[in-house]
Amino acid sequence: MLYRDLLRLSVAMGIGVVSQHLFILTDMRMIRPFSHSAWLGIGMGTLVFFTIFISLIGIAVAVQAITARYVGEKRSDRLGFPLKWGVITGAVVSTVVAIGGMGIVPVIPSLMTANVAVSEAAVGYIIWRLIGLPFAVVMVITHGFWNGFGEPKRYILPILVMHGCNGL
Repeated sequence: MLYRDLLRLSVAMGIGVVSQHLFILTDMRMIRPFSHSAWLGIGMGTLVFFTIFISLIGIAVAVQAITARYVGEKRSDRLGFPLKWGVITGAVVSTVVAIGGMGIVPVIPSLMTANVAVSEAAVGYIIWRLIGLPFAVVMVITHGFWNGFGEPKRYILPILVMHGCNGL
């Protein structure tokens, strides 16, 4: 039974990770007509953004762990708290990080390359991804909540809708 639970949860998590790469592929498709520098900038911007994004994933892991604990303890009176406080914490922290990141972002790509065109493309890409950071963090926190319940399928539809909208 445990292997089924592990497989069920890990497949949903894997789909979430793959969906992030589909997000990047969609971005790459949109810049296809542009220069080689734009492609390199998107690659560099992806690296910088995911470093920022991954640093906030701990909130989702905490929500999942606390939710699973409350489910296991059969404390249904407490089940809303991890999601509520996770969303509040994630939204506030990621908004602060996004706003702070907007000031730092122009410097980071220039530390990675001397090519001005690549740096400019990376900065533009990172800024747009930072604008969406709070939404992405809340989405992952929601995923952690449903995984804590052992219901990872509830996360798949919202993530597919999000990436479908991005593809439009």
